[in-house]
Amino acid sequence: MAEPVFDSLLVSLLPRELAENLLQPLSELCDGAISGAEAAVRGLEAAASLSEGNGGEAADSEDALSSTARLVDIEHAADRAERAVTRLVLGGDAAGEGSMVVLELARSLERASDRMALVGHVLHNQMMSGLSH
Repeated sequence: MAEPVFDSLLVSLLPRELAENLLQPLSELCDGAISGAEAAVRGLEAAASLSEGNGGEAADSEDALSSTARLVDIEHAADRAERAVTRLVLGGDAAGEGSMVVLELARSLERASDRMALVGHVLHNQMMSGLSH
């Protein structure tokens, strides 16, 4: 529970103006966090629908498995964006006030994508286990 508080603190410490070259990778990380949450919810809803036996099993299975693949793709994109921020900050191309705060925020957003990918892996394993029975 402490991490959301820490993330809020990071956001409050961001400088009013960021180096222009940081905006794109930070935007990708934020988009990934939102897209990851949406994909996780879609996958979990599809899996729940399957377990409830609401019909449409093939479509629900496909939706759940598609969500797991999407979560992995999002995590890989977040890795690339976080590495871009790290390269810019540590390489001096985005030095300035708050650059270390930006770096820590990027790392936090990337960790969120890691956790969403973990949800995808667990969901995938559950789906595969369910399909084999």
